[in-house]
Amino acid sequence: MFERFSADARSAVVRAQVIARETRAARVEPAHLALAVAGDTRSPGARVLTDLGVDMDGLADEIRRRAQHRDDLGGLTAADVDALSSLGVDATELIGRLGVPAGAAGSTGRGSRRSRGGGGHIPFTPTAKTALEHALREALRLKDKHIGSEHVLLGVIAVDRDVNAALEAHGVTYADLFARIDAGV
Repeated sequence: MFERFSADARSAVVRAQVIARETRAARVEPAHLALAVAGDTRSPGARVLTDLGVDMDGLADEIRRRAQHRDDLGGLTAADVDALSSLGVDATELIGRLGVPAGAAGSTGRGSRRSRGGGGHIPFTPTAKTALEHALREALRLKDKHIGSEHVLLGVIAVDRDVNAALEAHGVTYADLFARIDAGV
């Protein structure tokens, strides 16, 4: 599949690993892919967001905020807390009832952090891999012969509610993004 990636999509995958390393993440998550796409202002993915009126610095801050795993809430993210709240569940109360100790993010399998030292490959989470598989599906759906950064972005928001919520906070939905890409980047 990687051979179908355009230069900008390949670059985004490499930059996602750099971002994960810089944030001392143990694994590359979909948020790292989104930050990598948004961070390359020349890429088709970033241009689509800019065309839709997204403040890229604000979006990056929102993605980081929403994707940050809160140790005091058992590793839940802002989107997790929002989802529970929409169901009338107080995340703090739930975590207390379940007896999840503060700093237990690693036990959820989501927020584990560790030093990565120098270089080397950082593995992708299953969700990040799924986002890249969705990128292929999106490219096929759009009848494109390559997988570009715009497809990676579509794949990420299809599987990651934190990134999706960050984009929606900036007035962009999956449908808006898809329509703009379909119209031609």
